[in-house]
Amino acid sequence: MTTQKHIVVIGASVGGLVAAAELHAQGFKVTIVEKGQKVGGLFNKVQTPFGMQELGMHVLYVKDDHQRHLKQIFGGRAFHVLTGTRVDIGASNNFGSTSFNSVYPVIQKPLRGTVLQEMINASGSELIANNAEQEATRRFGKTASERVVVPALEKLWKQSARKLSSDSIHCFFDLRRLVVCDKQEADKFKRDAWLNQVLANPDQLIPAGRVFDGRKGLVVRAEAATELNEKALRWAESNDIDLKLSACVAVENGVVKIGDRPLSDEFDAAILSMPLHSLASESLERADSLEMSIYYLQARGRVRSSFPSYYILCHDSSYHTSRIVNFDGYSCIDPASNNSVLAAEVLHEKGRAPEMESIAREVQRAVPAVEILKQYKLDKTLSVLSPTLKNAEILDGVTASICQGQSVPMYFTGMRTDKGIFFSHHTVGLAYEAALDCKEQLT
Repeated sequence: MTTQKHIVVIGASVGGLVAAAELHAQGFKVTIVEKGQKVGGLFNKVQTPFGMQELGMHVLYVKDDHQRHLKQIFGGRAFHVLTGTRVDIGASNNFGSTSFNSVYPVIQKPLRGTVLQEMINASGSELIANNAEQEATRRFGKTASERVVVPALEKLWKQSARKLSSDSIHCFFDLRRLVVCDKQEADKFKRDAWLNQVLANPDQLIPAGRVFDGRKGLVVRAEAATELNEKALRWAESNDIDLKLSACVAVENGVVKIGDRPLSDEFDAAILSMPLHSLASESLERADSLEMSIYYLQARGRVRSSFPSYYILCHDSSYHTSRIVNFDGYSCIDPASNNSVLAAEVLHEKGRAPEMESIAREVQRAVPAVEILKQYKLDKTLSVLSPTLKNAEILDGVTASICQGQSVPMYFTGMRTDKGIFFSHHTVGLAYEAALDCKEQLT
């Protein structure tokens, strides 16, 4: 008689829950352990003077298999589904103005001819980039690297681009592409495989191909938002999945322990769906990190007509703000009041959060048509590891130590900024793929 394999998912993030659902569907015994008191990770809400608000922007970009599992966990009516160009509508702020047509930096017209020619000359360069500065030059040439991409990266991460990993170019700020020509020219140039990777579509509402690789966007319905934790607990219980909240999980000398027992004493494999730095905190005390502060701003009236995107990436180096989130952009079908609430996310050095009034002025500069009525800064800050080469070395060392310290397969699917793994569509996809690989390895 074959013994049923037992898999542990460490971290009840959205990705962790999707992985657990897939493992259960494949016939494995599944345990989920979560250090916090709720499921969902950062996919949660916080109390503000303007009511319960999202902790950041929460459109989940998922494939059909991910959506199928999330429906099982939270119920078919938990989400609004966005498709086509509605899936992801971003804006960019650089050179003193905001472009609502593209999330990528829009190159000023006097520079466009030079930048485009340098991108064409690169022509699929296979040079190995050892840091973010080299990667920016490899993709776009010297002019755009020096004047646009490197300043944006250094503004965001407070580090020299020479100290950042090459993958940091698409972590938080997605700087893989640039807008350097009009729509007609872009469509022509994007027929070339290399230019398609580096040239941005100047009109996101008229895409040249599939939007977000065919993914859908899921937005939690207002009436379901307060029930997500309870629904996940009921789903786990009804499927005989052991979901443990407030669990004690730590790494000691490379050995992952749940409580006081090594993970491998009880489980046949593990998926770590949480950020590695939150699990192995002692090993990462010397790592480069920043804090993220979140500011909430109440605007007069519904702002969607003057702020049509879901968010603005603030590439401009004169801004403290990293990203402005417009909840009204993607959840206006659930209007909570006659006013809109925006969020400004700011990555900054520890203990050096900008003043609320400064952030409100930046939001007003980015979207002049929006009138700010009131502001509120969330007391809690989030710790974010910078995507530095130093951190990459530390994290690689911790990962190797854990793999050597365990006698069972280990999968690492949580946030990893140095590899460009930052948002939910990265981590959910990795967690799901890890669950599929478990099936291959253990059956």
